Amino acid sequence: MTKEELKKMWFGLPHETNKEEIKLIVISTEYKMIKVITDVKGYYHSSSHFPKNNLVDFAFNLKNNMKFNDYNVVCI
Repeated sequence: MTKEELKKMWFGLPHETNKEEIKLIVISTEYKMIKVITDVKGYYHSSSHFPKNNLVDFAFNLKNNMKFNDYNVVCI
């Protein structure tokens, strides 16, 4: 599936109008990665980070030192 086909399919899905905003920094110890998820009205984005240092320190540095101060940190 191409990127354009995926975008067309995604935007063709019905979306909730009273959607709750989700802003998370997820620590995955199993995959040794940090995932930043932003799911707000009209916008969705996620990014993955694979730090070489301590995962928890990296996640809290994101939360404290960048634009992610209103995100919740969760560990799975």
